[in-house]
Amino acid sequence: MPHVLLVDDDADQREIRRLLLERKGYRASEAATPAMALKLVKQIRPDVVLADLRLPSAEDGCALIRGLAALAPELPIVVLTGFPNDLKGRPEAALVRQIVKKPCRSQQLLALLERFAPERD
Repeated sequence: MPHVLLVDDDADQREIRRLLLERKGYRASEAATPAMALKLVKQIRPDVVLADLRLPSAEDGCALIRGLAALAPELPIVVLTGFPNDLKGRPEAALVRQIVKKPCRSQQLLALLERFAPERD
């Protein structure tokens, strides 16, 4: 079963997404900070990272993207943000597989994760 690392400084949002993913058969781990996310990537080796951009600032999210790309270049990063223009014109935009504008439907999110972390045999 694919493993998703959820990164968001909003505990309620992490919990909602974790419950959704677990109900659909994903394993989900949570990180509240970029530092925690980088530590978990080393430990759990997730199949995909789903991260908010403002953690709490967009610069924090961009630092996370750079750190993830340096640590695990092959790891798909999906950014879920209410402020997609925060990445516009930034080099970090090229390091993510997808930028999704909040709010987004659960089905859209699940379809993206299936594309980047398909069920393994």
